Amino acid sequence: MRPTQILSACAGWGCSSRARPSCSTTTARGYYVVAGGSYASLCPEKVEGITDTVVAGEAEYIWPKFCGDFAAGLPQQLYREENTVALTDSPVPRSDLLKLDRYSMASLQFSRGCPFRCEFCDIIVMFGRRPRVKRLEQVGRELDALRAQRVRRVFFVDDNLIGNRPQAKALLAFLAEYQQRNSYRFSFGTEALLYLARDDELLQLFRAANFSWVFIGIETTDEESLKETRKRRTQAATSSRTCIACTRTESNFSPASSSASTTTR
Repeated sequence: MRPTQILSACAGWGCSSRARPSCSTTTARGYYVVAGGSYASLCPEKVEGITDTVVAGEAEYIWPKFCGDFAAGLPQQLYREENTVALTDSPVPRSDLLKLDRYSMASLQFSRGCPFRCEFCDIIVMFGRRPRVKRLEQVGRELDALRAQRVRRVFFVDDNLIGNRPQAKALLAFLAEYQQRNSYRFSFGTEALLYLARDDELLQLFRAANFSWVFIGIETTDEESLKETRKRRTQAATSSRTCIACTRTESNFSPASSSASTTTR
């Protein structure tokens, strides 16, 4: 008998060791398991035998195709997005279907792609080097939906929110206005590169939008290692001036809460 319930599992390389047994267990329980995310997208052979279908790449356009095939009883083993997805076509996620009270924070994505060439990173393989963005009104609709679910903490999951600085500044200005209209409902966090500490306007905009923390990956401070991994932006930013600027942002990033602090170092 063909399974009638679908479980979609997305995983990156960091959590693949947990995702594999979870997929195996769920398949054994009679669910139809669809794998996605960077782990399954870049190495679909690694999930053969423990999943039924792999959706490789961005899902906005190929997920409806899979759903149609599944409903017709003809799902394929592999669906691969070969083209570029316009994020302006991305729908508002159905956050109302989640038990958000069980999560420490909700997630939201503004952009995909990163302009840099870090040798160890799979982001540019998955999403390309030209950042693509949603419209600001799309972000507003997603925040409205989360606000309706009484969410307070939101993680912008962009791999580098400031990859396109003009677009990032436009987003932050929009978020600052949104926060002011809604009594600073949200505390935001995100991922970015260390050079944000050299851009005073960016720091002010982050603060105005009520970002309380930023995750920054500093793999090493060794100049030769940074050259080897092509992480030139970090190489350029690991000066005493930048490190001092990062330290000064701590405990003074958010205008809405005196207890907010960043995890930036």
